[in-house]
Amino acid sequence: MGFLLPLPFFPIFSILACQIFDISRFMVLGRSSPPKPVSQKFSEKGARTVPVIKQNPHPESAKKAKFPIILLVASTYWITISGTCLLGLLNQLTLILTAFCQSRSLAYYLGPTDGIKSVGFSQMLIESLFAAVILFAGIQSIRGLAKGILGYGFGSLCLGLSLMLYTLFKMTSEEYSVWASNIPQHLYSARYSAWSFGLVTTGMLTLGSRDAYMAWREENHGELPNRRR
Repeated sequence: MGFLLPLPFFPIFSILACQIFDISRFMVLGRSSPPKPVSQKFSEKGARTVPVIKQNPHPESAKKAKFPIILLVASTYWITISGTCLLGLLNQLTLILTAFCQSRSLAYYLGPTDGIKSVGFSQMLIESLFAAVILFAGIQSIRGLAKGILGYGFGSLCLGLSLMLYTLFKMTSEEYSVWASNIPQHLYSARYSAWSFGLVTTGMLTLGSRDAYMAWREENHGELPNRRR
């Protein structure tokens, strides 16, 4: 059980590392665009004349990069599950505060039978932290404010795999076998399994749509400050 404790923190470090990589890459490369094609005219004697730059006679008809639909779906999924998780955690926090106020005793609050266990409270804090990170990633991605989505993709993938391993560990533990007849435990396992599968899927899709997002951001970078308002 102890070797599983560092797993929940791996997605956060991967998000930070990949975001630093994306930001540094964006700062180094900047908004450089490929050089325009240049055609040179030659006279009959072979002398080179002034080069002529080809320009599109219909600039309005130029194909513009569109916001990737895959990233839109992934961002919507992140916002949905993080919002649902935060609402559930808010409900748990309300129950904990109610029990604490009624008992007026820290021993009752941390009691093993009648009160709320400190382990459950710590787990709630960790879940709220990850839910807030996922919500931030979803909002930044769907608004197009993220300078890079490499960290979001790897973070979603690693978090989904960690949650999947945690669910498998809980289902194979002796504690789960004792609760096998308890329907809520099956519902919790099904919920975590669905969340982990969705996080892994959206993480892979986000990594696949990274180039399309960077192309869209390259064209719309000048409009981003207006979108912040």
